[in-house]
Amino acid sequence: MLGLYVVVLLLTAILGALSDTLASLVAVIGFLGVFGFGIWNQIIRTGQTGQSIGKEQQGVALLDNKSGQPIGGGKTFGRVLLGSIIDNICLINTLWIFFDSDNQRLADKVVDANVFTKS
Repeated sequence: MLGLYVVVLLLTAILGALSDTLASLVAVIGFLGVFGFGIWNQIIRTGQTGQSIGKEQQGVALLDNKSGQPIGGGKTFGRVLLGSIIDNICLINTLWIFFDSDNQRLADKVVDANVFTKS
């Protein structure tokens, strides 16, 4: 995702030399597009399949601990939101896995899910 933002910034800077209006238009459309892609990949796709593009490439999936199925968009959104808030405050969400017997992040515990190797 960071790479996509960098591409939008570079395009905006290049086009800014030609026209401020064109640069502004590219910036707004580009950033909205990258933001929308992030929501689709991190929340919708992961909620439906258990895998974002990155998780799919690594052969892992976010699944419900009880059913073994993807957790759905609502729980995925809650996991992402809770994880982001906790990490922005004190990084405890990320560090939690080092002290947890199930290797779960704190946000995973809240939604009762874990990242499993996909066979």
